[in-house]
Amino acid sequence: MEVNELLVPTILGGICILISIYGLAIAKDRKYALGGLFLYSFIPISHRMGIFLENPEDYFSLVTALIFVCQFYLKVYFLEVVGKMNNKTHHLISN
Repeated sequence: MEVNELLVPTILGGICILISIYGLAIAKDRKYALGGLFLYSFIPISHRMGIFLENPEDYFSLVTALIFVCQFYLKVYFLEVVGKMNNKTHHLISN
């Protein structure tokens, strides 16, 4: 049985999407929704950097990886902001 090279990224992507759906639909918590997107950004970065390392003249793969690095950075920032907002909101509610 031959394993397709995209099988593992597809399964990981599905898990990340399920985490985001759980956060939006079931838990109603932005941390899960943004956390799923945060984990999802690792998949194309690793894949595109592998392609770029095989063929250093393929700048499209490098640019695509850099775009997902920007997404990764934004998700880290928004996860921190949401965490601070939840702490402030919990503090206001508990008083």
